Amino acid sequence: MPVEWNIAIETSSPRGSVAIGRGNDLLETVAATQPRRHNLDLMPAIDTVFRRHGVSPAAVGEIYVSLGPGSFTGLRIAVATARMLALTTGARLVGVPTAEVIAENVDPPSEAAAHHLAVCLNLKRDQYHTTRFCHDGEHWTPDAAPALMTLADLFDHGPRPLMVLATPPPETDGQAGENGITWCEATRGVPLAEALWQL
Repeated sequence: MPVEWNIAIETSSPRGSVAIGRGNDLLETVAATQPRRHNLDLMPAIDTVFRRHGVSPAAVGEIYVSLGPGSFTGLRIAVATARMLALTTGARLVGVPTAEVIAENVDPPSEAAAHHLAVCLNLKRDQYHTTRFCHDGEHWTPDAAPALMTLADLFDHGPRPLMVLATPPPETDGQAGENGITWCEATRGVPLAEALWQL
């Protein structure tokens, strides 16, 4: 049986990206050059990776798409595109929460580091869509259902030690370094197609 091709579509952030792989091998990622142009850039990016690798859409066995939360327009375009491709090619469609994609950007913990992570995506005012993770030795795995909460709520009730990745980061680091809480670099809060593909 031939090894199937697969693609990942990530558009939950202002700059989207597409990754292509074959079997267990990630081959290439193409990122948008301009922000907030998913409606113009997504299909050309998919076409680009197909042409570079000599792949026809019919050869794609799986399509991975980020489900949000994130840019409403970007997500709508990605899900509609992925669904259309899946319906026309028969490929399996796999949705992945964006918080899980972002968690892949955080390095595995060392023995001295926190084994708990909270990915906090700001949705309105001071509330964050928060997903908590623990590390299973290979990946960050959600250990609680996503919830809408303030950072203060997280600090009051979250496990320790705890790493926090907030997007966008708060204006003040608040309890950084206190009570077993450390902050991840804000640059790690960008969801990437290659991380989506790996998941």
